[in-house]
Amino acid sequence: MGNFKSEFYKHLYTSVGPLIMGMTFLIWALKTGQNSLYLIGAVTIIVLAILAFMYVMGWMNRKIQMILSIVFLIGAVTLMWAVYGSVNDVLKFRKEKAATNKLVIQRLKDIRVAEIAFRDAHGVYTNDLDTLQEFIKHGMIPEVKKIGQKPDTLTELEALDLGLIVRDTVMEPAMNRFMNEKALKESRNAPFDIDAFIYAPPSDQDRFILTAGMIQSGGRNVPVFQAKDPKPFDPPDTLWVGSMTKSTTSGNWKGE
Repeated sequence: MGNFKSEFYKHLYTSVGPLIMGMTFLIWALKTGQNSLYLIGAVTIIVLAILAFMYVMGWMNRKIQMILSIVFLIGAVTLMWAVYGSVNDVLKFRKEKAATNKLVIQRLKDIRVAEIAFRDAHGVYTNDLDTLQEFIKHGMIPEVKKIGQKPDTLTELEALDLGLIVRDTVMEPAMNRFMNEKALKESRNAPFDIDAFIYAPPSDQDRFILTAGMIQSGGRNVPVFQAKDPKPFDPPDTLWVGSMTKSTTSGNWKGE
């Protein structure tokens, strides 16, 4: 009897480690809402710890032990493949999301440039994508030009007072906002496409959701707009630019 107890406790102690590890993984998986693969892995560790204890105690014959070993080997390989596939799917999703979001952000930036140009010409933003697109194709924007050359010894205001330079307002094509030196120097995720910038990537089938209006800010009416991705790749992380509740033209993506 004493020898049985000695053997029992000796083998029990060697099985406690894997058993505790399996129970810890199981509790953690349940509390953190892990997927079924984590749960299966935790339960497998617990079962293996129990079977190992039963085998070393002589409560399981060699044949049953071999059969169970083969079953668990197949299960382990299947589980490994499932885990690999799950991780690979996550990595693929993240890669596709990042690539799509880059294109969406670029289109939202283009809509912002177009809306600011429209406001400079009309004093308000538009909530119609066709109107915005037509304006960029054929519209004109008033631009203040400085004519003359300012001496280094004078400020611009002094040069203006002396008549050495003059300011004049000229009308320029709205398309210049995308083709001027500043625009061409900016880093882009994709070339500007006048016919496609109002559509959301990657399908280019659905139009961005565009709204515009006026809000009260600082005791005066201020024009506002917002453009939003209609079918985000990852709905919890919908991308947009502008706001209908405050005067801003910033986007909600990182770096804005």
